[in-house]
Amino acid sequence: MGNSKNLFTRNNVLKNNILKNNTQKINILKVIKLNNSKNIFIILFISQLFFSFELYSQFINEEYLIENLKQLSSSEFKGRKPTQETFRTVQDYLVTKYKENGLNDITNNYEQIFDLPTHYSYDGSSSLSFNIIIPKLGVPIEKIKPRMNILTNGVDWSPMSMSNNGNFEGEIAFLGYGISAKDLKYDDYEGIDVNGKAVIILTDSPDGDKQDSKFKPFTRYSYKIKNAFEHGAKAVIFLKTQGDSANVFMPLEYFEYGEKKDILVLQGNRTTISKYFPNNAQLKIVEEKINTDKKTNSFILANSTVDIKLNLIVTYTQSSNIVGFIEGTDSKLKDEILLVGAHYDHLGEGAMNSLANSSYGKIHFGADDNASGTAAIISISKYFNENKPKRSLMFVLFTGEESGLLGSKYFVKSELMTKYNIVSMINVDMIGRYKDNILVGGVGTDKSFTDIVNKTNENYNFKLNLEQSGKAPSDSETFYLKNKPVLFFFTGIHEDYHTPRDTFDKIKKIEYVKITNMILEVIDKITNLENSLEFIKVD
Repeated sequence: MGNSKNLFTRNNVLKNNILKNNTQKINILKVIKLNNSKNIFIILFISQLFFSFELYSQFINEEYLIENLKQLSSSEFKGRKPTQETFRTVQDYLVTKYKENGLNDITNNYEQIFDLPTHYSYDGSSSLSFNIIIPKLGVPIEKIKPRMNILTNGVDWSPMSMSNNGNFEGEIAFLGYGISAKDLKYDDYEGIDVNGKAVIILTDSPDGDKQDSKFKPFTRYSYKIKNAFEHGAKAVIFLKTQGDSANVFMPLEYFEYGEKKDILVLQGNRTTISKYFPNNAQLKIVEEKINTDKKTNSFILANSTVDIKLNLIVTYTQSSNIVGFIEGTDSKLKDEILLVGAHYDHLGEGAMNSLANSSYGKIHFGADDNASGTAAIISISKYFNENKPKRSLMFVLFTGEESGLLGSKYFVKSELMTKYNIVSMINVDMIGRYKDNILVGGVGTDKSFTDIVNKTNENYNFKLNLEQSGKAPSDSETFYLKNKPVLFFFTGIHEDYHTPRDTFDKIKKIEYVKITNMILEVIDKITNLENSLEFIKVD
């Protein structure tokens, strides 16, 4: 690695030093008067703990890592929401860390500034109407003038921020849950042509909102919008499934991960919209049958059209990704840049995207999500500036992830993406609450990744859950969709996720230090690969 020995040589030297130090500790302990074998066992066990802990803390400064995590998740930063005045304090803190760590500034004071959408509204021109033709005996359908039923904004329907602006008038179809899952032999679009039509789609799946449902990957709004768009639909009207909150709208600002499509998206009041279903196919009955049989039941709403006009108004605030750079030492490989990233924003004082009851006004500290990833990046960048790699490294802390990967989406469209030859992206998002395993996503996106991750883990013995695909609800997916090999490190959702309870004291600090070291080793091995990385698409 540049002018220093490579990581593995340093590894052996450090292990020898640690063994020497622990031998000294054991010799010191031997002078203690031992009364029985139980004391011997306890002392040797403690000595082994010293050995293991030091071995796993060898690459980064543990105190520095924990100090940054504690500060980022403190009340001073009030949950790191981009729209808060205190967010400027967070950005200044991160810029200061990059400067202290000696990273090169390739933007303007380490910031990639852009306008972040922070508020959505809609004007009076936005409207929805159902136009119904009531058949008359002896009169051709085409001769009958439709009866227009104008629905009330905010009561009968509401736009969603994932929508484009525009107008649509035409036929409408009911598409069940809007799911196409060939492996499950379930496809709501089978046998029905929705090209050029609007579609009504239910939220969740035939299994309801069960967390362990086989349909779980197909329940996201963003998936259903994308699927409708790919089948040629021009508009989507979401209806909630039966239940107490069936007529409660999602907040207008709600946004899910995924590229915005050229399609109109709104949500309807279930009670209102169900009135336009035919008598022989009432929504409640059709839904219950789909859920019971796990078979699709899609159809065109006969003699009905919809007229949709949407004009969303977006309010922006200035925000920034924090960017630092370390030039590689190899004359050829330094032009191949590995981007290492994490998002540093969170939910502020609750409301939007919070999963806690009555959470408004309560700080969502976001210690795991994602102060853990942000602090890890700060420590890893410090290490690599002191131990230069062959390939160059770009360290990016993204804003706007909680609003729909907005910071990373801006980055991949910016001049930094075109100016620099970014060959891969490693993403660190929520690594502070190790329980059952570490999910490592994207191992199939380059032929070398699986072997690198598994061999690195031999020093740590974590249980790994290796996912081949680069798709994930985090910033790595943005780069995967740009045909870049990616890795995504994640220790899992927990009961404190997106609540005020995600606090510093809940972090599993010993495991967190070890995981950060493991990620650092993976990065080092990738930066020193002799062969170039080659993207493999894995869906």
